[in-house]
This record gives sequence, structure tokens and C-alpha cells, in this order.
Amino acid sequence: MSAGPLRVPAHVAYEVLEGEAVLLHLGVGEYFQLDPIGTRMLQLLAAGSDREQVLAALMADYEVEPAILATDFDRLVDELLAAGLVEAAPNR
Repeated sequence: MSAGPLRVPAHVAYEVLEGEAVLLHLGVGEYFQLDPIGTRMLQLLAAGSDREQVLAALMADYEVEPAILATDFDRLVDELLAAGLVEAAPNR
């Protein structure tokens, strides 16, 4: 799991519709959808938040056990990275 900021790469079209993210990987022509919590995670990461900042924001927004949230977050980021839907943002 990448701890640093991530971004949605140019080969991914990304839109939030009714609180859920819809992503289209233009390279393979596949659609992906995230539920509202996954969408919030993606938005925070894409805004430049690191892992700890995202987890803190989500803990403030939702009633969830910290360990469960961390596991779910790490799993989502790993899946997005593996699918090519996010990539590490360049260092500033």
C-alpha cells in the first residue's frame, strides 16, 4: 500500500455521480464503481492526503472500528493500484 499521495492517471476517466465514483480505464475499456465510502477515500487521496490523514478524516465521518477501516482502506488502495486506476503522485 502506498502511503503517499495518489492521483487518478490520465488514462482513467473519473466522475462522481450521486455520491458514487464511476471510473473508466480507457486503456482496457472497463468500468469500475466505488460505493460512497470508497469514493470518499479516493477523493481524499486524490486531494493529496496521505494514509493517516485519510483514516483520520474517515474516522470523523463514520462510526467504524479503526482496525477495520485501516484494513478496508489498504485493500481498496491495493486494488486500485493493481487495476491501474490510481498511481503514485510525483514528489513535489
